[in-house]
Amino acid sequence: MIRFFNSAFVTRPVFLLLLFVAINLPLVLLGVPVTLPELKFMVLGERLQEGAAMYRDVFDTTGPLAAMIFWVIDLLDGRSLFMYRLVAAFLLLFQALNLNFIFNRQQVFAQKTYLPALFYILGGSFFFEFDTLSPVLLGQTFLVYSLRYLVIVSKEGSNNQKLFKAGFFIGLAALSYLPFSFFLVVAYFAVAFFASNTFRSFLLLLTGFFFPFAVVATYYLYNGALDNFQEYYLSAEGLFSFNLLLPLTDLLKLLSLPLLLIMGGIFIAASANQGLVFQQKMQQLMFVWFWVAVIMLLASPEISVLSFIYFLPVLAYYSFYLFRPGARWWIPEVIFLTLFALIIAVRYAVPLQIDQYLNINTSTLQLKTDEKYKKIVNGQLLVLGSDFQYYAYNYAASPYLNWKLAQQHFGHLDTYEAVFAIQENIVQSPPEFIVDEVNLMPQLVYKLPLVFGRYEPAGAEGLYRLKR
Repeated sequence: MIRFFNSAFVTRPVFLLLLFVAINLPLVLLGVPVTLPELKFMVLGERLQEGAAMYRDVFDTTGPLAAMIFWVIDLLDGRSLFMYRLVAAFLLLFQALNLNFIFNRQQVFAQKTYLPALFYILGGSFFFEFDTLSPVLLGQTFLVYSLRYLVIVSKEGSNNQKLFKAGFFIGLAALSYLPFSFFLVVAYFAVAFFASNTFRSFLLLLTGFFFPFAVVATYYLYNGALDNFQEYYLSAEGLFSFNLLLPLTDLLKLLSLPLLLIMGGIFIAASANQGLVFQQKMQQLMFVWFWVAVIMLLASPEISVLSFIYFLPVLAYYSFYLFRPGARWWIPEVIFLTLFALIIAVRYAVPLQIDQYLNINTSTLQLKTDEKYKKIVNGQLLVLGSDFQYYAYNYAASPYLNWKLAQQHFGHLDTYEAVFAIQENIVQSPPEFIVDEVNLMPQLVYKLPLVFGRYEPAGAEGLYRLKR
């Protein structure tokens, strides 16, 4: 298979598509688990489609561009798991083929090949989290696309609109997921390697980067949400918080092999003979990308297997040096088939009933099937607490989707400002039900009787219904 994809025939993208479908389609038919982050994005898109404005009527840290995409999807097909998964698959394929196109067009390697796209697809398929549409996946798409404007500066001079475009797409990536802002470090080295006037060129790139931020800030200024946009998103309070969505041991199990492949590729590429100066600089740039990916991983507000997406372009690049056929062509083939078997084993661990051997705990990622979440169906909810799973069968009816941000109000009920803000946010659209996980209702009824005094216990502990 290595020799098959290590060529430039135009039919290779078709076979890559077929391989991607062959890996993922059976899982779609068997049923794929819905993740908690995925549910959150669906509920967010649903709220925005109902007319709520991000950061003004919905308090959350999701990037504005990602939120807009979730709104568009809900506008087209509602809370459709199939549509979310279809868009995610398309974006991953687009990233792989676009990156490979850039490598071949710019002669990054000594020969044209489709090995980078092959390993990009395989690296983005070994765990079910990569199936989900997320701000990370959206931002990575813009990041990969920006590379086409960064690595050709040397051929067309520093006074080039392509640098502005590169900065613009990096800015779009950062508006999807803020840790992508660190990619400016990679962009700076690209300018230093390929441009004749580093300072002037980097200023042009920065102009492109801040342009979409200026547009979005202007929109929220006129929408009355600029202060919240700055506080919830631009303040970057969640960066470097090291919130693990999986246990650390499980993360190390799943990410150790692909990271070892990257390290091996770095070692082999460093000793390889690079014919062109451009290829040498490209190798240096990808080495910088690797360390910036480490920074972006550590800066992520939530760290999971999906965070490995930062490293996929690096893995794709170094795969050429790891698996390029030599005199003993069968050695890379055997190693690749072994890796492919491991990927399939991890991917199909649950259907093949071998997950007990992997001993991976994904309970914090997947939706639970407890009956307590089904006591209310198709109701308008306000959940006082961090358990987001109540929205799996219901709709959000308040700005308080993010309980951590909601603590700014519900955690300061001894202040007039917080109590008044809660009243203003609830009275506009009173929820049908309130799920009180933190026992706040007695205090809320006492301080806001006209708002919360209208609710009565609905049987289950902590459940309240709006009086008719």
